[in-house]
Amino acid sequence: MKWFDGFYEHTDLKVTDWPQSYLLVTKSKVIFNNDKTKYNSEVNFAVSGFDSPRLSKGRFDPIVLDYSAMVYHHELYDIPVLIVPKKGWVINRHGISISLQTPSNSNYMSQYILEISPPEN
Repeated sequence: MKWFDGFYEHTDLKVTDWPQSYLLVTKSKVIFNNDKTKYNSEVNFAVSGFDSPRLSKGRFDPIVLDYSAMVYHHELYDIPVLIVPKKGWVINRHGISISLQTPSNSNYMSQYILEISPPEN
């Protein structure tokens, strides 16, 4: 398995090179999907709030896992997995959140299932 850093030229970023990380895996099933034009066949999830201290300073090299990223096996979006480093990231001002996106084709709706607010200064 590999992780995607947002740059298509980096295709050798192996998950095994980052043992100090978590893999977030979802398993979903849409059981009311009779009309494929109105609903997606899967429920998507998103993790936000992990910001890269390196990218916020405009530095893009070296390649470091310091934010949440998609994981794939053969091609992007082929498995519902995210990789999140255990350390080296910063929380943005909104905090960390995990949300599920509705199975509608519009993807306008999402439901937060976990929110962690940053400490107030």
